[in-house]
Amino acid sequence: MYGEVNEVLNEVIFSGRFESRPVFMVLDPVALALAAKRLGQREEEVEAFICKEVGRSLSRTGDPYARHATQLKLWCKEGMASKPPFTALLFCLSHAAELMASDGQHTQGNYYVRLSELTGLPREQLSLRGIETEKFWHWLARWLASADYRFGRPTARPVNQFKYVSIAISQAIIRAGDRACFHDMFERYGFAGGYNVTEAEIWRYIDSWIRSSAANHRLRQAWADPKLRPRICEIVLAELEDWSEASGASSGGDREQLATLALALSLVPGFPDRVAALSLGLHGEQSDVQFLSDQQGRELTLDNDVFGSFATLSPPAWVPLPEIMLKGAEYAAVDHNRTFRWRYKAVIPFVRAESGPFWIETNKTAIGSHHVVLVRDRKRTRSAVEDLLAEIAAPGFTVATTSDLPGLPAGWVLYEHVRLERMPTELPDNDLRSLVPISKSAGLQAVGGLRLSRSVWHRHAPPVMHFEGSKGPTRIELFEGIDTEGPALVKAESDGEACELDISCFVPTSGDMVALAHEAGKEAGYLGFLCRTARRPRPLEIDVLQGLQYASPFSAVSRAELADVDRAENWVNASGELPSFLPEGFAVLAAGGEAERGFSAPLPASHEPLKLDKSVDTKPILAMSCGERGSHYWICETVPQGGKPDMPLNMECRDCGLSVLTKNRGKAPKQAQEQARDPVPRASGTAEPVEQIDQNLLLDALCFLGEGSWASLEALLSINVSEPWQAYAVARSLEALGYVDLVRKPGTGRIARWSIASPSLFLSTEGGACLRGFRNITMLDAARELLLAGGAWDISESLEGQPRNIAFDGVEPAIAVRLAESVKDPHGRSIALVIDPPRAFARRLQGLGGIKGMLVPFSVADDVASERYDPVHGRWNRCHDVQEPGAYRLAWRGQAYAYRDKKGGLFQGPHEIVKLLAARDAGINLHAFSQASSEFISRLGAEPTGLLARALCACSGHLPIQYAGIVKYPNVPSDVAAAILDTLYPPEVPNESS
Repeated sequence: MYGEVNEVLNEVIFSGRFESRPVFMVLDPVALALAAKRLGQREEEVEAFICKEVGRSLSRTGDPYARHATQLKLWCKEGMASKPPFTALLFCLSHAAELMASDGQHTQGNYYVRLSELTGLPREQLSLRGIETEKFWHWLARWLASADYRFGRPTARPVNQFKYVSIAISQAIIRAGDRACFHDMFERYGFAGGYNVTEAEIWRYIDSWIRSSAANHRLRQAWADPKLRPRICEIVLAELEDWSEASGASSGGDREQLATLALALSLVPGFPDRVAALSLGLHGEQSDVQFLSDQQGRELTLDNDVFGSFATLSPPAWVPLPEIMLKGAEYAAVDHNRTFRWRYKAVIPFVRAESGPFWIETNKTAIGSHHVVLVRDRKRTRSAVEDLLAEIAAPGFTVATTSDLPGLPAGWVLYEHVRLERMPTELPDNDLRSLVPISKSAGLQAVGGLRLSRSVWHRHAPPVMHFEGSKGPTRIELFEGIDTEGPALVKAESDGEACELDISCFVPTSGDMVALAHEAGKEAGYLGFLCRTARRPRPLEIDVLQGLQYASPFSAVSRAELADVDRAENWVNASGELPSFLPEGFAVLAAGGEAERGFSAPLPASHEPLKLDKSVDTKPILAMSCGERGSHYWICETVPQGGKPDMPLNMECRDCGLSVLTKNRGKAPKQAQEQARDPVPRASGTAEPVEQIDQNLLLDALCFLGEGSWASLEALLSINVSEPWQAYAVARSLEALGYVDLVRKPGTGRIARWSIASPSLFLSTEGGACLRGFRNITMLDAARELLLAGGAWDISESLEGQPRNIAFDGVEPAIAVRLAESVKDPHGRSIALVIDPPRAFARRLQGLGGIKGMLVPFSVADDVASERYDPVHGRWNRCHDVQEPGAYRLAWRGQAYAYRDKKGGLFQGPHEIVKLLAARDAGINLHAFSQASSEFISRLGAEPTGLLARALCACSGHLPIQYAGIVKYPNVPSDVAAAILDTLYPPEVPNESS
């Protein structure tokens, strides 16, 4: 029975729910319900049942854990290939600590009493052999690290002097059922996700919130023990991650759920100057479109239409940001008993999002972090902000008005290049509190590098360890492994409050590391992290290993989803004949052409600051919103008995409910004597340069991850792009070259998922060959050695905008076959041999149907902003409605494209397809082929995608050439061009409305 119990716990705890997040060996409400159902027990009895079965597995004499130690040795000998055989044992140890947490007595004696009651073994035997449990915690951490944190990050560490007991206590300082209490704190202080929160910062929030009625006696009792506070902070941060990813809504039973909306800001390069694009939405990746209603009863959508990791409210016409930013906004999802809310603030700080090319609104600032700050354009407010920044921020910050930065809401200005360095000598007035860091200690952080997932970086682009304390001296040490046992690999020391350690030359072979920070001789920060490459990629599930297969010319699907008759082992090498002749009339290309970058942000209507006369009655003023009035009405908490005068306290606006953590409870600050200062420089209209993409590093990162959602790929590129279309362009290029396969959503055409293509050798009929799909340094070395030994020569080259082209010439077919048979990737897949790739892909196109599979029926409001495509000149022109046949670009759910056919049917589709359909109806070609130069030509913005682009790029092995509004694909055989044109312009155009 123990084996069955252990299997169930492995399923519910290590299901992947806690991927890259801290995992604790206790059952939260979700896991508890699943375990009870699987084991046929009642929820209130299942934990005791599990512990009873664990007790039966323990020895009654000598070492009670002897049998489990034997299983551990066998499991290690087999390479930890399965989930741990001792999960139930560790749960039992943790559950004893969890019951002890209910008593509030974290003592060694109390722990073994609880463990004895659960297992039925004598307390003395369990206490005497407590040392034997440490190895199970150690190997759990080793297994989690070896799995690249796919099942969670280890959390077991001693919290007091009783080492072996306190490891179990670290799992259950806060009962799993009590963690949801902290959702009230997240809602109260406006946490929205998308940015890093340190232990030092969350400590301040907990210390204030713990006195509220939302905190129960057990939580207050645990927080009262200073030794437990660091671990409580870690648990609360883990809960914050879970809460943020669950759409920012609490799960407090039947009570109404609240989600805090946030602003996202993109600073988009334009011609000649930048444009600001501001969106209201929710951080995170939505599994489904959420339908909301505003206070006028209009239906809006919340979806990832623009960013992979930020869901925006749409349509824009019903999200009037200039008005919302003065009055606030509230939306309801009645079916889910959920409310979405945004509250007015006169000063709105943003921090660079960790997961995409945008800045996200934050409820806090941090010393050492970079911010931009949106501020009401009122003289008093701007002057106060500039005085404060002059005191606490590094020199060099700038300000942009609506004339400097089109797209900013009227009545607001944006301060950029804001990096806070110190706390103010006097606290500013209430509107400016959001600019004051809640803690002058930022703690230990991993900064920069190429982050593959939470706490996992690429080995060739590791982070820099940065520690910001409250006093010196400070020190950072780096250790190999899962703990701080053994000598330090390297360390950095400083006499001041801050310390930094560059680890790029000290990453160990294992890639498993722990950083430890000290401040004034005491431990002040602990961070475990990993560095990985594709040399040892993440294991893939069975359905992912099967890969993707293109079921249409434009989009792939999982091969596991295809019927057996449609699934091909080597789906590329299809049989069939290509067209013998080119269709007529494709020697001419229509003029014009523009790239798809969407609407320029319109300037909203002006909102002048409210001016009050001394004789104005205050009653109507108090009835206004905080933004219209220009101030909040604060209700301030007082210092509790025995509290320190400068302790963090809460103040809440009576009208809008905004909560702020502060120190002086709303009292007016001392009026400092004004000092003359230089005016803040105006912001430049030139876009900030972004870090150049290292294509080889990116490909290796993708090979390590194997597959993922669009948000995961966008996150990898977050520091290399400034707007979403640039990330899409990178993904499309990798798809065209054969490195990744992409799943697109019908209708929008947006990328939903990606997967690294299976390793392949593209072999031409002339003996040229190149490697595509998955690769790592081990595979490349093996392939190069085999091919060179067979008489081929290496002609690999580095090309702009794509990974290094690993290519060979003089490859004999027999050598290629031997390579395919003898070299495998780390997932056990052989290299697929693709003979004459352009024609292989072109033949495959013939059985995949036309372009209508990407269209979906569509309806749109009459007053939506729209543009109609002019296929003659290749331009989008403003229009009043979408009634005439043609292609349309709409400001709808981010940005949408639609096609109105000649029968009046309206369909949504990717921009390339709706343009093509409109051009076909008008008898205009957006593509052409030159037989003289063997060039396939496309108008810019109508380039073939998916398998069509792969067939064209396989002709040269390079990306196409772009200039003067057109895109050229060189070295294209006429029969391949004919197959592409037949797909895009079939001789008998099917009824696209059907």
